[in-house]
Amino acid sequence: MLGSMKRTSRYHRQIIHLNTSIPSLGVLDGHGKFGHEVSTFFADNLPNEVRRQLRSPTPAVELEVRLKELANFECSTQCQCTNMQQQALVDAFHTVHWNAMVDPTLKTGRNGATCITCLFNTNSGECHVAYVGDSRGIRFNNASNAVEVIASETTIDTGTEKQRVDDSEGHIRGKNLFYGPVGIAMTRALGDAVMIRAGVVPTPLVHSIQLVKDDFYRSRD
Repeated sequence: MLGSMKRTSRYHRQIIHLNTSIPSLGVLDGHGKFGHEVSTFFADNLPNEVRRQLRSPTPAVELEVRLKELANFECSTQCQCTNMQQQALVDAFHTVHWNAMVDPTLKTGRNGATCITCLFNTNSGECHVAYVGDSRGIRFNNASNAVEVIASETTIDTGTEKQRVDDSEGHIRGKNLFYGPVGIAMTRALGDAVMIRAGVVPTPLVHSIQLVKDDFYRSRD
């Protein structure tokens, strides 16, 4: 994966789970005045949290309660995870988001980050993808020249995202959503704590795809 923005943070870690080495790649693009600090925090902490969740699943219960009360988002019914890797990614996103919110050194109220994360399991031949924000992840096959979008923008044009904003305290102007004077272009993000009342959630969309020989993965803004 590659990123292009000056506030982009990246990581590449090997996660050991059940004696299997699982490569983990991530790209985060910060937004807001302190977006670079926020994206760096998430890039530093997310891969370790994914590893912890794979070993010992621990939902961020306090955050899930707030999501239900303030954003009309019910994690148990709307996450739709189909395997343990997807659930670990969701719980990891939630946990690092919550940790950032309660960290007094981070300004997460009006600053946040997009994020695309992939877990590659060569034993099972799967890639597990999780994403929030308005960046896009692309899979390109060098042999066939096939191009596939594996992570798309989470905006008011995505699925039922607009309905969640309409049901919350947020309002929409053009393609952006606002809570008071604060507005962003995405319906899901890490950070941006004040936007929870506008229906903006840190819960990633997740899915799994089959690995194919000669694949190349890239992100773009």
